[in-house]
Amino acid sequence: MSDKLQPTQYSAAKSFLDSAENLYVNTKIYSLFTQRKHAFLQSSHFNSFLDYRKRYWALHDTSKGINYSPSERRLNVGKAVSENNTRMANSFLKGCGYMMTDMLNDSRILSKQKRKIKLVLSLCAAPGGFCQPLVEQILDCRILAYSLSPESGGIPMLFEHERVKLFYEDVMKLSSDQIETQKKLLTDDAFDLILMDGAWASILQKDEQKQEEEFQYDPLYPFTTKEFSLKVKELILMIENLKENGIAIIRLNIKFKSLFGTVFLIILNSMFADVELFRPKGNSPTFWSQQFTYAICHNFKSDESEKNKKMLSRCLESSLAQELSFLHLFEEASESLVKKCLEQEKSYFGDLAETYKQKYEELLKSIELSYSRNVHENRKSRSEHSGSKPR
Repeated sequence: MSDKLQPTQYSAAKSFLDSAENLYVNTKIYSLFTQRKHAFLQSSHFNSFLDYRKRYWALHDTSKGINYSPSERRLNVGKAVSENNTRMANSFLKGCGYMMTDMLNDSRILSKQKRKIKLVLSLCAAPGGFCQPLVEQILDCRILAYSLSPESGGIPMLFEHERVKLFYEDVMKLSSDQIETQKKLLTDDAFDLILMDGAWASILQKDEQKQEEEFQYDPLYPFTTKEFSLKVKELILMIENLKENGIAIIRLNIKFKSLFGTVFLIILNSMFADVELFRPKGNSPTFWSQQFTYAICHNFKSDESEKNKKMLSRCLESSLAQELSFLHLFEEASESLVKKCLEQEKSYFGDLAETYKQKYEELLKSIELSYSRNVHENRKSRSEHSGSKPR
């Protein structure tokens, strides 16, 4: 995809970003918003993403007779999750398996380092889709897994294996002392890989529905949600348990309206020498698509760990979370670090635009083929009824 923006594209992208700018003017991340806006306006990626996203969903909804809004769509998905966790768990077991396989085979970092992985810590592991490819592809890999129990609102662990040790625990209440004690059931070694894939189930769905409403007047709302708190908790546990030169994988929720993903990219790039933003090929542009994006991080900067741990711990204190005092981090972030993160986002939206384009063209072709088939069948039926042969 060309990275040169045409005049009409620039106008469309600028109009969209200008409409969101007023929401950020009096916030602590206004300067970050303006940098992000400038970066997107220098590229066709963002505009192409907006264009093909709109085309795909318009064609999708028209072809299926759907006339409800995006917020209603999210509400329906959330309702489906809460009403049938087992069915959704089965679906995600397969889908997450495909995504983990993509990461193991295609990630620049993971494909080269996977043979060095012997011990894995998996946070929010159920239904087990990420665990399965790991134990199948890495024959001496062992996994210590934690997940919220179904009785507490989580989903069941559907994958069982002798090299996977699961504990149903609330990750928000989990301590590194507890992890260390239970790890000794497997080994005394340190963790080579830590997976952080939390907050996708019903709690996330409710937060996402409210976030869509709250964002209309408060773009900082995402940083006060349960999803944000869980991501912060996962990062704290990662800092305390990842071995030097280990790998961390965290799912990011990157949205074109929100700086939520941008903020986490800056945090991760400040902690790791190498961060790869990876969108698995097994993922398609549905409601879940923007949530299924992973930061694969390597070469942890252990000398910065205590500073980062203190900063993240402050985020979990309710009074400070409301004040969003951690956002002062970005005043200290170097210009090169922010630029690096924004380039990662531009590349991400370019990849997402290509996926939407592909899905749009596939759907259009399918509709045209179905129409041609129906026309042929109707002609055949009329010919048989009149007693003549169809042409």
